[in-house]
Amino acid sequence: MRQLLSISLCFASLVSKAQGSSIIRGILYAPPNVIITLQLNRANDIVLKTENNPGYYTVRFNFLKALPNGSAYVVTVKTAPKGQLYKVTTYAGEAGVVSSQSFVQVKGDYQYDLISRGNNDSVKGTFYESWDPWVDQIPGGNTDWEVFVSQAKGLCGSSGNYRQIFRRNRITNVTQMISRTSDGKEGNGNSGAPVMCNSLGYVAFESYASNLIVNDKNSARDVFLWTNNQTGGSVERVSNGTSGDDATSESFEPTMAGMASTIAFSSSATNIVKGTEVSGVNVYLWDKLTKSTVLISKDYKTGKGVGGSKPSLDFSGDHLAFYSCAYTLLEGDKNNLWDIFLYEKNKPLRRITMAADGSERNQGEESASRVIAPTISGNGKYISYATTASNVVANDNNKVQDVFLYDVENNSTKRLSVSNNGEEGNNDSPYGQGEKIALSFFGDAAFTTKATNLGVPENNIVVYRFSKQKLIPVTTQTGSYVAPPSISYKGNYVAFGCGKPLDYRFNSSGLFIAYIGQED
Repeated sequence: MRQLLSISLCFASLVSKAQGSSIIRGILYAPPNVIITLQLNRANDIVLKTENNPGYYTVRFNFLKALPNGSAYVVTVKTAPKGQLYKVTTYAGEAGVVSSQSFVQVKGDYQYDLISRGNNDSVKGTFYESWDPWVDQIPGGNTDWEVFVSQAKGLCGSSGNYRQIFRRNRITNVTQMISRTSDGKEGNGNSGAPVMCNSLGYVAFESYASNLIVNDKNSARDVFLWTNNQTGGSVERVSNGTSGDDATSESFEPTMAGMASTIAFSSSATNIVKGTEVSGVNVYLWDKLTKSTVLISKDYKTGKGVGGSKPSLDFSGDHLAFYSCAYTLLEGDKNNLWDIFLYEKNKPLRRITMAADGSERNQGEESASRVIAPTISGNGKYISYATTASNVVANDNNKVQDVFLYDVENNSTKRLSVSNNGEEGNNDSPYGQGEKIALSFFGDAAFTTKATNLGVPENNIVVYRFSKQKLIPVTTQTGSYVAPPSISYKGNYVAFGCGKPLDYRFNSSGLFIAYIGQED
């Protein structure tokens, strides 16, 4: 009797679902002047068009034909502009099942957008004169902003004599040079390594220029913070001596918390923190509010700076990953190899590059003193790095460089450079020794690879989609070099350099941002 009752209730539920009919509604996100044709169940065409003005447009739509509630539906893109990629996802209601709640989102963009270009596309910075693209990674950000380095002559007034930092809004097609003096002159030395929180108007970078602030007389590279304002932005130096004077040596490799509240950097200067003895290059953390700086890479017994570099901050600024060859940062470090350490506010320093069984990592096929560049995710939960060590995870037998992702909360490590069929990568990932792996806020990882069994040809970029636990391709180029990537907050955009034209609108190599969508 109970079984009959259950069957009756299920049947009644299905009948109730099928009662009535509903219109499938949705919203289109697309660049300006786009005409796109959508289909409902491979028929019922609807043509949509965005405005022909700068900006990123939304168009709400309804399919005219109502469908029975409970029936199946699928929305597809029938036609779209050349060079653009569109994804259809369910925003409300059960995916693929008609109901009064059914609402889809259609989002598209240029598959490859050339970002190393000036206002009104007047000057393009080629791949061979442009570097270090960085995508906005603030939560809720819409990837409008990028920063990059270029030495292209004429780009926003650049003389072409030095590498300058540029900030671009690709939606409004406006680019500006930010490595400038207060009266608008370009920096008189090379600048590089920009990172940003551009929705709030901050960019940190390193520069050899001596004219970005007054009385910069140390003839060395310094770390600067650019802040947007009504006059086009102002620049202040972060890597100061103890009295606000010049640092005694080089400062570089800035990384910034999401609100620009803190900036970490590396420095070989000896006067960054008063009364502290240091040796070699060390990692420091600067507080924007108090303008104070603390030493991070210090001996656990003496407090002396014993070495560290390649810092990476999370969005909150409470978690900082960095690399060091020092063995006195914490007790028990006996492998005489480089390691990656995690600094957490109000917690003891942690070494995260350990073997799968909890012992120390082995040397693998690499130099004991090689430089490694860790990246921490925006949410502070994951740290990526690359090594040839063979005991970080079990069954690592390929004797090549692999990409690893460390889980901060679970104290566990996963190898990412493995094919979707479970095969080990058959060549190095990424290209360069210890090359930085880009991480989204939630742990999606973008990296270059020489492997030919990870879904792309040799020398291309893939993304490890964390939510799907699988690799998806970003580039599939042949006959050209692809440079290390940066990835957006949600992991749906990847910026990189390429030695051949990818944006069909321009016959130019350069820096590109690829739209890959949030689903595979």
